[in-house]
Amino acid sequence: MQYKLVDRRAVPCADRKEWWDWFRSADRHVADTCLDDIRVSTVFLGLEHNPLPDGRPALFETEVNVNGEANPLWQYATWEDAETGHAKIVGMIEAEIERVGGSSGEAARTVWERVAQRM
Repeated sequence: MQYKLVDRRAVPCADRKEWWDWFRSADRHVADTCLDDIRVSTVFLGLEHNPLPDGRPALFETEVNVNGEANPLWQYATWEDAETGHAKIVGMIEAEIERVGGSSGEAARTVWERVAQRM
């Protein structure tokens, strides 16, 4: 099933044409944070992916890129959950940057490995 955003709420589309017309020009970014060589990006997918454990569709996802390499995704059902999840991941990364003393180059990989172990 395809969805579009209306006031940050996922609304089912009547057909693929409606979805495509919306999707090709929509701003689907929930949040995008760059911390030196670490980028955290959270977006609205617009397509129903595997359901979450509670049965709701996973319509949003957060991806962490470290030195240009994509890392595991977190998925959410709502805009609010996606915002909260994005902020939580950014907060964990920022705390680890403080401990490591930076997040450029190899330090970025170290930061991410330490955060990923706690997820």
